[in-house]
Amino acid sequence: MKKKEDIATLKQNIKDSFFSLSDEDQAELLKELSAVSGTAVSITDFSAKHQQICGQNIKFSNAQRIGLSHMPLIKISVHTAYGTFNGEGSNQKIAKANAIAKAEEEAPWNNPRIHE
Repeated sequence: MKKKEDIATLKQNIKDSFFSLSDEDQAELLKELSAVSGTAVSITDFSAKHQQICGQNIKFSNAQRIGLSHMPLIKISVHTAYGTFNGEGSNQKIAKANAIAKAEEEAPWNNPRIHE
């Protein structure tokens, strides 16, 4: 098993490599990884499920753009009935997808503690 420091370094290397890719290459890689992991959550599917179960729509905050124009970092938040979740990426689509992925992890319908 790897040490925590090794894992942290590996994660940072992966992030650095990912953000050095073009937007198209990032999107393609995310699709491939989603297909392999089976964990991709569509924003539309998540929104529909949230509306059905929680009785309200999700809302996204205004995107914040930081960094240089040739290598921007977009930060955005999704507001749900059970909390606010932040995501970031090289464009709004990726930032929203990352925020939705975090919201899905904490969703009441995926959280067995709520049903105990």
